[in-house]
Amino acid sequence: KRALNEVNQFVTEGRYLPGKEKVSTPVGGLKEIIKEANQGKAQAQIELAHRFAEGDGVKPDSVESYMWYTLAFNQGLEKALLARSKMVKEQGMALDDIILAKRKVRNFKPRP
Repeated sequence: KRALNEVNQFVTEGRYLPGKEKVSTPVGGLKEIIKEANQGKAQAQIELAHRFAEGDGVKPDSVESYMWYTLAFNQGLEKALLARSKMVKEQGMALDDIILAKRKVRNFKPRP
């Protein structure tokens, strides 16, 4: 059941642009980033995680940040793991907060 839940978190980016190796974060501001992150798009998830960690446009929330970094890492963005580790250390996250964030990761289902 857990494996199926994790598999359902993977969503194709759908942001291919010929001639460009990487596509930057979603255009359209915070609302678009949240929408794409909830759809399961890894690049938007890491951007949203960073915003929650820094309090950039949203109330700082280490649990939400941890969750979004983990979801992005689960889709292959290795930089998300490094950023998450740095955030945990800087904010001194308690074990209870990490457990709560991991529970949120397991319960995450992308929305169309």
